Amino acid sequence: MPLGGIEGKEPRSWWVARRRRMGSQKTLSFAAMIHKLRLLRLPNLFIIVCTVVAVQVYLSRTMESSAFGLESAILTGVAISLVAAAGYVFNDIEDQEADELNNPEARMIGKHVDEAEAQKLAIWCIIGSGLISGALVSYHQLYWPILLLPVGGLLLLVYNKLAQYWPLVGNLIVALLCASVIFLAQELYFSLMPGIERTWSLTGNHTRPVVFLGAFAFVLSVYREIMKDLEDLEGDRHVGASTVAIALGEAPARIMAAAMMLSIIVMLGALAWWLIQDSRSILALFLVSFILVPLIIAFVYGAWGRTRFEYGKASMWSKHAMFMGLVFLVVLGVV
Repeated sequence: MPLGGIEGKEPRSWWVARRRRMGSQKTLSFAAMIHKLRLLRLPNLFIIVCTVVAVQVYLSRTMESSAFGLESAILTGVAISLVAAAGYVFNDIEDQEADELNNPEARMIGKHVDEAEAQKLAIWCIIGSGLISGALVSYHQLYWPILLLPVGGLLLLVYNKLAQYWPLVGNLIVALLCASVIFLAQELYFSLMPGIERTWSLTGNHTRPVVFLGAFAFVLSVYREIMKDLEDLEGDRHVGASTVAIALGEAPARIMAAAMMLSIIVMLGALAWWLIQDSRSILALFLVSFILVPLIIAFVYGAWGRTRFEYGKASMWSKHAMFMGLVFLVVLGVV
């Protein structure tokens, strides 16, 4: 039989089949990696890192001194974000039934990622956070922040296991964790600055914007959590959860969230007016264009919304305003 006959084609056919199998395996492996990354909520983790860096940059500019370098700020943000990532994964594991009803297209666990694999991913996130935290604590010889890791983990455990049965408790836990990132970054800065009283870090003129940003993040996080409760109302009701939207009703929950958002808009409007009177028109323009306008859009969607789409838009625009608040803090330190 000549080499170009059937016998000659078999090796080539085998090679082509092997290449195809390898290509399909690589495709599946890449797809699995993408699904796992989606579990971690990378945009949210990026915002956490940006929060720590923004506070560091602002304080370094206004205080004209820093013992907590930018590299340490980034690593601190990564350590905190890894704990948050583990919380996201564990929350998705607990909410599989509700997610299948609320948003089946976005559900990862049980469809694209095995539950055991998701648990391993969350555990590796916690281990990574512990290693980074240990290295930072050892380098800076500052040991109290290491206690925040188990405290944060405990709060996330309470949220995942019990908060869905306690109206508003879960919302407040998430809001507290979001605001604590800002205050943690500030306290770390002042803990490494010799000769500065700890109480001054909360009452000094330079840190009032940071405190205000923390309060802004807390209230806005509660608003976003209520919007998420409204967005997931049907699925949460089906699994027997007791969220604010279920306990109070859709309309009262919507009114409650609208009142919170309106209070934020009024306070920021007053701040913009004060900046104009103080001849800081550029800051006022930034505040109005990139923070107040998105908040007003979120307010309209949340107050007059009746669908998942509208509540989702309210949550999205409020997140945009929160991120631009971090940018505003940096601009405030530079200008």
